[in-house]
Amino acid sequence: MSSRAPRARAREGYGGTAQPRRSGGRFSGGLRVNCERVPRLPAWVVRRVLDDPRQTPHVLVWRESDEEIAETVRIEVNPECPWPELQGLEVIVSRLEDGEPAGGDFLRGVFRPLPRGGAREFLLVCSECQKPRRYLYAWSVWGWRLHSSSRWPCRGCAGLRYASEGGALLIRSRHWLAKALDRALGMNREPRPWPWDPELSETKV
Repeated sequence: MSSRAPRARAREGYGGTAQPRRSGGRFSGGLRVNCERVPRLPAWVVRRVLDDPRQTPHVLVWRESDEEIAETVRIEVNPECPWPELQGLEVIVSRLEDGEPAGGDFLRGVFRPLPRGGAREFLLVCSECQKPRRYLYAWSVWGWRLHSSSRWPCRGCAGLRYASEGGALLIRSRHWLAKALDRALGMNREPRPWPWDPELSETKV
């Protein structure tokens, strides 16, 4: 995928302010981008691919609101994983350019016990911090730019923020009467955006 899509989404107001704060409380520094505006790879999607008895490649597609495709990857189980403890837990994720894989990244998963009932949760290991996470992200922030990340980092390592973080969803009216009315009616907060999850294509490539 070209870097056009990340740059376009950054221009559309997915932040525009910096993550560090000045003494007055305003952000300063690099680009602020909300994680809800970046394609994310959920652990449950990867587990579905791992649990497929046919062990065939799948296609993941992230679409824009107008059905334009922003990101497409092929995901498959790594059949040649050299570590016995990771067999059945490692996948190869390859971005598709003109329908053909362009490189490949190895992602591994782990099972972590849940507090009750002896159940286990499947998580993905961030290739940056090596910590188990429920989600990894396709794009990351670097200075003032949003670019495709080949390593699929977690939210923190990608430099992403939650949309609700720092009061970003608050609607700040200028007039005191409008402020009071907003507070009274509970209308001073924008709805939190939905995360950007992929479609798991039934078509195998």
